[in-house]
Amino acid sequence: MSPDDDPLLRALESLPPIAADAAWESRVRVRCHSALSRRHTLRRWAGRNLSRGILAVPGVVGLALYLVMVLAEAVRLAKHF
Repeated sequence: MSPDDDPLLRALESLPPIAADAAWESRVRVRCHSALSRRHTLRRWAGRNLSRGILAVPGVVGLALYLVMVLAEAVRLAKHF
């Protein structure tokens, strides 16, 4: 079988050549830039929230330990009365 006998190859040869479209390239460029800008903004926002969360963990642990100590002291004092 030669390429001339293949109907698929003949159909592909009849397709028009691909030409660059400046408007399409401009739209794709704008979409890519906006996607990259969104990604950068989200990373900054996520990093900011993560650092706040990391700083909040010791505070929550400290508060929990303080409450446990207050309850333990209340139980100890209640035993004396």
